[in-house]
This record gives sequence, structure tokens and C-alpha cells, in this order.
Amino acid sequence: MKQQLRQIQEYIEQLSNLGYHSFQINSIIKDTVQTTRIDFLSPEQSKELLTALEEYIQFAVKCKGKNKT
Repeated sequence: MKQQLRQIQEYIEQLSNLGYHSFQINSIIKDTVQTTRIDFLSPEQSKELLTALEEYIQFAVKCKGKNKT
């Protein structure tokens, strides 16, 4: 579980570095797991959140790549 929490925090940092604001990240988290308190997530919620955050990261990276052309 601690590993999942670390991974979630890493993904949050990546989203921030990709230009997402904290209120946007919190909205993604709340929309996915109905709370922003990531330290109290069940293993299933953590997995669901990791998947969602990863998809947002992939989308942001793809968009950044298109902006360079």
C-alpha cells in the first residue's frame, strides 16, 4: 500500500510538472475516488486512481509533443 501511495504522489508531481494546477489535480482525484484524502484509500481505490492519473499523464505528454511542431 505504501508503494501505491508513493506512486500516486509521483504521478501527482508529474502532472504538476506537466502544467496541471493543484485544483485540477484535486478535481481528477475527487472525480476518480470521491475524495482528495489519498492516504485513506483502499487498495482498489489506489489502483483506480493510479490508472486515471497515468492516463492524464499520457494525455498531457501527447499534447506537449503536438505543441512542439
